[in-house]
Amino acid sequence: MKYNIVISEDAYNDLEEIIRYISSNSQYIETAHKFKKKIIDSIFSLSIFPKRNRVYIISENNIKYRSLIINSYRIIYYIENSNVNIIGIIHTSQNNTN
Repeated sequence: MKYNIVISEDAYNDLEEIIRYISSNSQYIETAHKFKKKIIDSIFSLSIFPKRNRVYIISENNIKYRSLIINSYRIIYYIENSNVNIIGIIHTSQNNTN
């Protein structure tokens, strides 16, 4: 089964903020664009086998959030029917369970 990828506005904004931060120094602009591609490719790879990553946290309403680590960033998502819902991208040093 191939899953649909749904990227929330928050996750999209997280990614844009990360890329802005990396490219804030002009010598890292190309690095930022390569990293953005790596994140996007990783997100869309979840359409094939999204359960390959462990459950990160279970919410009060029993949603099982999973995470995919890319470099120092955690892509947080949950699976609902045939959709993989990407809800955020955070640095692994953040302890964000919200």
